Amino acid sequence: MSGSDSDQRETPTPARSECEFYHAMDFPDGESVAGVWDIRGQFDQYIGHYPISGKTVLDVGTASGFLAFEAEKRGARVTAIDALRATEFERVPFAGSLHQTDRCAWAARMAKWHQGIKNGFWFARRKYASNVEMVYLPLAELPFWGRRFDVVIAGAIIEHLANPVPVLADLAAIANEAVIIAFTPVDDTDDQIMRTMNDWSNPRYDYTWWSLSRGLYRRVFANVGFDVEFVTSVARFVGTEPPPAPATREHAHPTIIARRRAGAVLETFHIHDNAHAVLHERTDATLARQRRGGLRALRRVVPAMLRSLRRAIPGRLRSLRREIRFWASAIRAHDNADAALRKHALSFTTPPGEGQYAISIYCHRMSAGAAVELDVQIDSGAVGIGFNEPTLSRSPSEEILIRAEDGRKKVRIVLAEAMPRAVLAVRNVSGNGKSQGTVFSVDNF
Repeated sequence: MSGSDSDQRETPTPARSECEFYHAMDFPDGESVAGVWDIRGQFDQYIGHYPISGKTVLDVGTASGFLAFEAEKRGARVTAIDALRATEFERVPFAGSLHQTDRCAWAARMAKWHQGIKNGFWFARRKYASNVEMVYLPLAELPFWGRRFDVVIAGAIIEHLANPVPVLADLAAIANEAVIIAFTPVDDTDDQIMRTMNDWSNPRYDYTWWSLSRGLYRRVFANVGFDVEFVTSVARFVGTEPPPAPATREHAHPTIIARRRAGAVLETFHIHDNAHAVLHERTDATLARQRRGGLRALRRVVPAMLRSLRRAIPGRLRSLRREIRFWASAIRAHDNADAALRKHALSFTTPPGEGQYAISIYCHRMSAGAAVELDVQIDSGAVGIGFNEPTLSRSPSEEILIRAEDGRKKVRIVLAEAMPRAVLAVRNVSGNGKSQGTVFSVDNF
């Protein structure tokens, strides 16, 4: 992939004198190395005792690799990533700092240190006879990497990022199961804030940026479909000063375990080719007012829709569908369909005929007992709502029938078995007639 380096070929082991180590390590041959931090014997509590055996794990910001090697010892299949270039490290600005006055000289100095950290990883990998995969990848490339992992671990790196919130979202996007932000300062407040670390007044600590609040972590992870737990972890700071070395100091910081919510993740909202639908703003007004809002929204896209129809009269329904889907792009966004449907409603008309589908909501990572709740009203006819396999050949849930006379109601659809992918379908069950209605919201649990 462009922008990364994942060459795993055998290369000469660096000499120990050419290595830097961020964490202290003990090797199988009895040799040990000192590091800035020492968490030997404490890895399990450092990651909140989260089970990783048999899972794929990504160690983000691995440095000399301690967390990656410890995860591998516990039966995980581990990939580690770190900065590709030293210039990716960000610094708080100070007028007299080398970073501010001579960026090239600073980069050269950082490159030397960074190479020592890289050497430390490869030295330790050989010592452990490890199979950890190493990839040098800028964090900005994570969304475009194309890989996913069961568990993503980021140990003590969030405070070193100038813009940490997008990185949290990017880590969540590639985690199937959990994100573990290990051993990081957290402000103990439910307010959604970031606070400067060390008040940005001392250039000695220009590598620490922000402390995020408990409330902000909860909000960011909730936005992307994760629930958060905070546990306490401990590490010993040794330091890098020459002898006499400072006394070892033990520090306690929260470890944040963000678990992907069980149940449906709404992935794609699909309007079937032979159905008509209008997306409109959702309000707390009456259904009539909501329809007027839908008409106002529709007027904004009618000119573009007409242009498409004039260009492709034979395929006018397909063109209409494309325009509708363009207007409905917000609810088709990956992992954000449910949030968007809290702001919008979707009115639909099915074609006449038993079993004609109007809407399919594609869901993934569905566990047994997962439930989705819809707020819906049928104006004419009747529809059935239930889970199907992607091929629509089998229904792994009860289909709930909603008729016009039922009025507006909320229905809860429960999946009977675990499925990697399922389709929540709305289909016409009104015999030879057609059905009309509105889906006001979709909430996943």
